[in-house]
Amino acid sequence: MAVQFILALTAVYQFVNYSRKAEDAVEESNEQISLQTKELKRSNADLEQFAYIISHDLKAPVRNISSFMNLLASKHGPAMTPEAREFINFSLTGSKRMERLIDDLLSYCRMGTNLSQPSQVNLNDTISTLKIELSDKLNATNGSIIVSKELPIMNKAHSTLMYHVFQNLITNGLKFNKSGKPEIDISWSETPEYYTFLVKDNGIGISKDYSKAIFQMFKRLHTENDYEGTGVGLSICKKIVEYYHGEIGFDSEIGKGTTFHFTIRKF
Repeated sequence: MAVQFILALTAVYQFVNYSRKAEDAVEESNEQISLQTKELKRSNADLEQFAYIISHDLKAPVRNISSFMNLLASKHGPAMTPEAREFINFSLTGSKRMERLIDDLLSYCRMGTNLSQPSQVNLNDTISTLKIELSDKLNATNGSIIVSKELPIMNKAHSTLMYHVFQNLITNGLKFNKSGKPEIDISWSETPEYYTFLVKDNGIGISKDYSKAIFQMFKRLHTENDYEGTGVGLSICKKIVEYYHGEIGFDSEIGKGTTFHFTIRKF
C-alpha cells in the first residue's frame, strides 16, 4: 500500500509539473505570436508609408523634370543643336521610364493591402474588358485573343487582382511576339480545390534558364530599346497568385511561344 501510494503521489507530481511546463510553453508561444503580430502590423504600416512616399514625394519631381524638359524643347527647340535636342529626348525618355517604374513599384507594394471583401468575379467579363482595351493593339498587329471555353465565375476573388494577372500575361504575349498574327489562347480546368489557367502565346519564347528569375522584381530579359517595360509585371502576378494560395510558372520553346500556367485556390 505504501509503495502504491508513493507511486500515485509521484505520478500526480509529474502530471502537475508537466501541466505547469505546458502552460508556461503555451504562454511563451502566445507572447511570441503577439510580438510577431505587432511586428507584422508595424511592417505593414511601414509599407503603406513607403507607398505614400513613392506616390507623392517621388512622382512629383519626376513629373517636374518631364514638364521642364518639354517646356525647354518647345521654347528653344529650333535654336538648339541636334545634340542638345537629342539630350532632351534622352531626358524625357528617362523620366517617362522612371514614372512607369514608380507606378509599377507602387502597385507591387499596395498589392494585397486595403482590399475589399472577396466577391464573385466573372472572368468572361474580365477578358471582354481586356479585348476592348487592347483593340487598337490587336487591330494594329492582326492579333487575337481566343478563349477555348467559357471561363468560370469565381465566388471569392477580387476583380482588380484577376484583371491584373490576365492583363499582364496577355499584353506580354502580344508584346514579345514577332508573328505576323499574334495569338493568345486562354484555357482552364479545375479540381475540387483549385482552378488552373493557361495563357498561351505564339511569341518569341523564353529560355528555361529564366524559370525563376523572370518573376523577380525588375528582371528584364531584353533591353528597353528592344521591348519597353519595367520588369515588375510578372513579379506582381506571382504575388497575386500566391495571395490566392496558388503557383505560377511557364513552359516555353524559343521561337515557338510560351504558355504561362497558374493556379487559384477555391475558397
